[in-house]
Amino acid sequence: MATIASTAIITPLLFWHNGLYINVSPSVPGLLFQRTAITAADLTPGALVFTCPPDTAVFREARDRGYLRWGITCPGNYAPLLKPIAARYPDQVSFTPDGVRVGWRTLPNSKRLHVDGQGRAMPSQPPAGLVPKQYVWLLSTHHPNSFDSRYFGALPTTAIIGKAVPLLRPATHPELLLLNDNNKERT
Repeated sequence: MATIASTAIITPLLFWHNGLYINVSPSVPGLLFQRTAITAADLTPGALVFTCPPDTAVFREARDRGYLRWGITCPGNYAPLLKPIAARYPDQVSFTPDGVRVGWRTLPNSKRLHVDGQGRAMPSQPPAGLVPKQYVWLLSTHHPNSFDSRYFGALPTTAIIGKAVPLLRPATHPELLLLNDNNKERT
């Protein structure tokens, strides 16, 4: 039993240390990602990134409720978040009854929930408006129950710890593209 527990802890750490990440979240389809260095040019809508959540009340509550995983990689004992960038400066973000809007486009699967699956109130709506310089909105359009910027708002770009490059995509999502650094489909 101790061997199984040790393996469950050590294997993800070895993967992360070597730049690999096993995704267990439904927010982003894909099983295996590589963490690579990120530049300011990479911070564009649609880019997948790893970020360390700030150790604030909203994130502590989310971790305690099981929305986020415990970890040792990020300060405050959080596991990194894997999310796509939805907006950056100078994008305008607003909330509509149908979901989060960036500019004039309402993002799919972005409607805020008022309660979670256990009937608990979700965090209050974060401020909308102009995304500040050096901040991004992270939002999954893949999974409607993702815990993302629709609940915690913009995050500083300094919280981003790497770009996520998909290495293994699930057979259930053949529409996913593996992208190279020029955002062109790999052949």
